[in-house]
Amino acid sequence: MKQTTVQLPIPIKVGETEITSVNIRKPKAGEMRGLKTMDLLQMDINAHATLIPRICPDISLAVYNELEPENLTAIQGAVVNFFVNVSA
Repeated sequence: MKQTTVQLPIPIKVGETEITSVNIRKPKAGEMRGLKTMDLLQMDINAHATLIPRICPDISLAVYNELEPENLTAIQGAVVNFFVNVSA
């Protein structure tokens, strides 16, 4: 299972825990149900709000909705990178 670790530019607090990085795993087709790939590639906020909690155990929808823009784009960029074929 492919995954990546994202270092957060701004640590987030979840309860009493401060999180400085999150692990995101490559989504499978079932985790992308109800979403459009193009929306994910365009870093659509709503599409990522659905997908990210499914593939990142540290980020619930409530935590996602409170992310700073720097953290949001870092996480979204990591997700988009899963769709890029670097061997082509």
